[in-house]
Amino acid sequence: MFQHLLFFTLIFTVIALNLNNYHTKLNLYKEIKWRQLLTGLYYAEVKNPYYSKISDNIVSLVKANPYILDIDVYSCTSYDSIKRTAICWSQDFDLNVVVNAGMYNLVNTYKAEGYLKSNNKINNSVFKESFKMFALFKSLDNPHLKPFIMIDAENDDIELYLNKYSSVFQSIRMIDCNGKQVTWKPKRLIYSSMCVLGIDEKNNLLIAFTRTPMSANQMSKLLLDLPLNIKSAMYLEGGPEACLYIKTPDTVILKKGSYVSLTFPTDTNTRLWNLPNIIGIKVK
Repeated sequence: MFQHLLFFTLIFTVIALNLNNYHTKLNLYKEIKWRQLLTGLYYAEVKNPYYSKISDNIVSLVKANPYILDIDVYSCTSYDSIKRTAICWSQDFDLNVVVNAGMYNLVNTYKAEGYLKSNNKINNSVFKESFKMFALFKSLDNPHLKPFIMIDAENDDIELYLNKYSSVFQSIRMIDCNGKQVTWKPKRLIYSSMCVLGIDEKNNLLIAFTRTPMSANQMSKLLLDLPLNIKSAMYLEGGPEACLYIKTPDTVILKKGSYVSLTFPTDTNTRLWNLPNIIGIKVK
């Protein structure tokens, strides 16, 4: 009996120490040290409180003001049907920031996995039932509409918004429209590099990127615990396809994903993958 009590005491002590260590690290981030790259564009890096032996344990953050910057979805099928790396997307369309616009279909790699419209041209017209979050860009013919919004299909009718924005895509919820974590419950827990799209209370677009593998639940919890005032968030991409590229007159930042615990359990990826659909940010 005493041995059982001692065992459980040790277990609870370890859990408590880990939780205290996690929250101690989070307390370091009462204020995020944003660096302004352009007017309306900010970049920061924070230490990942979920320590891993893989990669650098850095979470990169981007904040972009959609009222100042031009933010849109670029699909190769809306232009020349040529897939590009993030650097090539930036060069060809004069973009300062490039990140994945959700996942693409593994059978038809030119097509998004869920619904996607870019520049009023449909890339994929089929709604994916399990993808409940929508990102909408470029409001049409209505100065009263916000230039960038995120709609949670669990709480709102996306059909009311589709024809009001020229670019739209859908993906998996990580934080719902009420700022609550959407807990993922996969049959097998997946840890991966990933990029995430969010929106804050001031309607700024947020991007989070990690090469160090995290679970989706760890990432959504971190985003809620950081002083981001985040309202909603959605998964963009994971593994070696995930990337973040930033180029301004005096700054170049390139982040490449790699690790996926079930299918690509290695930190060895060194190349940028060709992407059919991206979110691009540039000066107006």
